[in-house]
Amino acid sequence: MFIQEDSFTIPDGINIKRGTVFWVDFGVNIGQEFGGKHPAIVLRVGGNTAIVVPLTSQEPTDEQKKTELYVEVDKVYGFKNITRWCNVLNTMPVSLQRFDFNSFSGNIKGKILDRLNDAIKRSSLWEKLTPKNLAN
Repeated sequence: MFIQEDSFTIPDGINIKRGTVFWVDFGVNIGQEFGGKHPAIVLRVGGNTAIVVPLTSQEPTDEQKKTELYVEVDKVYGFKNITRWCNVLNTMPVSLQRFDFNSFSGNIKGKILDRLNDAIKRSSLWEKLTPKNLAN
C-alpha cells in the first residue's frame, strides 16, 4: 500500500473531501492506540495529509457513552449497513499514503459531521492544543 513519498499521487478519479470515508492503515498500535486497517471519516485535507477519525463497529459501554466523546454513525453510504462508532479523542492526522485507494470508499451525511463537530468541541481537544496553551 505504501509507496515512496516523492512519487506518491492520488489516483485519478479519487475525490478526498470532508465527510468521505476511506479504509486507512493506522499501522501497529501500542497499548490503547488505534491501529490496523479501519474505515475513517475525513474531517479535513491539506496537502498530502488528512485529519481523520477512525470508525469501529464495537459499541462503547454505557459509561463511555456518558462522556459524549463517542458518536454513533448509523449509516456509511457505500459500506455494509451496520452501526459504527467513533471516539473523537482518536482524531488524528495521517498521510494520504495510508489510504487504501484500491478498496471501496463511502460517505456520511452532514448531520453526522455536525455531531462530530459538537463532540470535538465538548472534548476541548483542539482548544487545548493552541500555540497559546502550549506555551504555558
